[in-house]
Amino acid sequence: MEKMEELEQKRAEAESNIRKLEEDRDRLQMQLRGMEQEMLEGVEELSPRFVRTLFRHPEMRHLLMNDAPYEVVRMRSRHVLEELPDEVRSRLRHAGIIAEDGQVTPAGVLVLRTIGRRFMG
Repeated sequence: MEKMEELEQKRAEAESNIRKLEEDRDRLQMQLRGMEQEMLEGVEELSPRFVRTLFRHPEMRHLLMNDAPYEVVRMRSRHVLEELPDEVRSRLRHAGIIAEDGQVTPAGVLVLRTIGRRFMG
């Protein structure tokens, strides 16, 4: 009987931990949505032109829309980003999407994926 009570207590603790983790997950997802929205506000005006240019490249579209790892996107996106007009690259640097060295940033990948999902469905 004592063993049953011990197991019941462990089950209750596990359920409580699961509820706490689910609450944390939900809170973090809300924060992430807010952060995505804030990041998008900085690139809204160039999004249609940028999306047409960037997502015209099948490899980039595939990498971003299929959640390829950051390092893969960074390595393979450099040639695509170099083809963009200077003005567009400058605005992307200002928005934090690409770094001074012309490589896409981790936050930039998140923004690009969000833009792609919004415009490319």
